[in-house]
Parts: sequence; structure tokens; C-alpha cells
Amino acid sequence: MEIQLSYFLATFFFFLFLLAKHYFNKSRPDQKLPPGPRKLPFIGNLHQLVGSLPHRSLKKLSEKYGPLMHLQIGELKTIVVSSARIAEETLKTNGLVFADRPELLLTKIMFYNFSDLGSSPYEKILEAESTIICRAAVGRRYSDQKALISLARETASFAGIFNVGDIFPSLKFLDSLFGSKRKLVNMHKKVDFILENIFREHEEDRLSITRGQTGDQPLEEDLLDVFLRLKDSDEFQVSITKENIKANILELLFAGIETSSTAIEWAMATMMKHPRVMEKAQREVRQAFKGNKKISHSDIQNLSYLKMVIKESLRLYPPGPLLGPRLSRAKCTIDGYDIPANTIAIINGWAIGRDPEYWDNPEVFEPERFNNISTTFTGANFELIPFGAGRRMCPGISFGLASIEQS
Repeated sequence: MEIQLSYFLATFFFFLFLLAKHYFNKSRPDQKLPPGPRKLPFIGNLHQLVGSLPHRSLKKLSEKYGPLMHLQIGELKTIVVSSARIAEETLKTNGLVFADRPELLLTKIMFYNFSDLGSSPYEKILEAESTIICRAAVGRRYSDQKALISLARETASFAGIFNVGDIFPSLKFLDSLFGSKRKLVNMHKKVDFILENIFREHEEDRLSITRGQTGDQPLEEDLLDVFLRLKDSDEFQVSITKENIKANILELLFAGIETSSTAIEWAMATMMKHPRVMEKAQREVRQAFKGNKKISHSDIQNLSYLKMVIKESLRLYPPGPLLGPRLSRAKCTIDGYDIPANTIAIINGWAIGRDPEYWDNPEVFEPERFNNISTTFTGANFELIPFGAGRRMCPGISFGLASIEQS
């Protein structure tokens, strides 16, 4: 009887707690929030994102409520940006405000407690982001390469899973009751074991050079070697830990493996549906290389039509349809609406690439639309942002783009 009473009281106070949070989280009447669909108690608009592809659902909602929407996803205040104009105001005009990332279970566990450039607090990377140039991550084949690639793909599959603690931060303790956290912890242990082996190999190579055991052969540095050299020198103004290095190598590998392969698959599948485009691209490649077996970087730079095909494919099918979420550090104003502090911003890059305000026949695959126009995807043109834009733009854009072009 006492046990039943205890369960009843625990349940009663739990729901009382949720009601109190719901009441206090209601927006103040003096705030002018962006428009959005009606919200259900406790879950907000979560039901409108379940059971379909979120980027398509959000685009459909934006057609009704506009390019700047306000949603409540569990306990999280959220805005959704679906046009280039609003994206520029969010990521450029208010770039410093939206310089942070929300703390997600996936990035906390897999990336060494937010030690990577992509998810760490912005203050820690202000000086670092302009110094490190993205190069090939570990520079060689290694025994656990297949295992690491497999883990990268498995981790990417978790990116689309809602964790209770991500949506209801006050209920983070429930994450321990579900299998996703245990799986992430186990994957992290496997990845860390592989990275430790790679570290050991690189440190042995560096030690051999120090002892003069490599003869006249200089060490061809990869990104990990650069990190290790900076860690041991005074070149960097901020300290670099082993966890920082692991997290950033991991981020580059995971993002590069998954997004590049996805982009290549979409480009090839789309060209197969458009034989005219494929034939034209193949003809350009054959004429440029003229039977040469070796390809240089300058050769690829001359493939103007191939570059147009890649741009058009990334416009229609960005590998990450929803850009990495941003978190506002302070309140701000976007398009005349009040955006409170600690609001998550979701940028729908998939919808922006199909915005009829910027693109003629946006649903049509037409690489020639990029002929004689200067639109790039380096963050300067907000109508084409498959790699993001602003202060949190993908640091591996050069590496990812080179992988796509050379494939």
C-alpha cells in the first residue's frame, strides 16, 4: 500500500512539475514572436516532425506560415529559417548571437564532451578556426579503416534520432533508461580505441624523425601531424588537448565520409535520370584528360561544366538538408520579430535551395543555370548553402568539395 502511494505521489508531482514548466515557458504577451502552427501541451510541435522527412515537413509548414517560423519542440524554443533573406539576417547580421550550438547527447558522447570545433562553445574556437586548414585527416591507410568508416556511418544514423534529454532538458536522466545512450557510449569506446592506435603510429613516426631513423625522407604531414606539432609548440595561442585533437579528427572523418558519399550518390543518381547532362559532363572530362591516367588539381579546375553539375546537385540535394542547429546567446530581432535568448535556429538548406524567389524553375535539374553567374557555396551567397554559412560554416568545405570533384 505504501509503495502504491509512493508511485502515485511521484507521478503526481512529476506531472505537476511539467505543468509548472509549461506555464512558465509560455511567451510573454509583450513579445512579438514569429508565426507558427498551434502547439500541443508538453510536446509543442514535435508531432508535426514525426513520421516524415523533417526538411520536407518544415518546408510545407513554411509555405503556410512564412520563411521564419516559431516552433516549440518539447521544451525547446525553436525558429525555422526557410529563405535566403532570413538566413542571411540570422547567420550574418546576427552571426555572433547565433554562434553557439545546442548541447546534444550525440555530440557530448562521441566528440569528447564538445571538444571539436563544430560543437564546442564559440569562445574556445575564435582564435583556432582561422589557423587550422583542413587537410586529409590521417594521411595513410591503417588497419582499422573499415571499422572506423562503419562506425562513422552508424554514428550518422543517430543524428536523426530524437533523444529525450535533447528535447526535454529537464528530463535528461531518462536518457540512461533508453538504449541510444548505451549504444553511443559503446561506439565511443570503439572509436577511441582506433584513434589511440592511430595516435601511437603518428607519434612513433615523429619519434623516428627526431632520432634520424627515416633517412632523407621527410614526413608528409597530414592534419593529425599538424595538430600534434601545434600541441607541442608555442605556435598556438590556445592550448590543444589530446581530446581536442581526437574530437576534431573524428568530426572531419565522420562528416567527410558521410556527407561526401551522400553528395556523390545524389549527383550520380540525378545524372542517370538526365542522360543529356551525363553525356555532356563525360565529354568534358574526356576532352580535358585526353587519355591521361594522372589527374592534377589544375585539370579539375578546368572542368567548368562538372562544377555546374555539382552546384546544381548540391542545390537540390544537400547532404545535410537541415544545417547544424544554432543556439542564440542573447535576444535579438529577425525580420521584425523578437527572438528570445536560448532559442534554437534550424536552417532548412533544402528549402532555401528550392526558393522560387531566387531560382527559376527551382524543382528542375538544370546545371546550365550556373553558367556565367558568380553564385558559390562558400557562404557568400545565402541562396546556396549546402555547407552552411557564417561563423559556424563547415570547416571542412575545401576537403569535402575536393573529395566530391575528384570522385
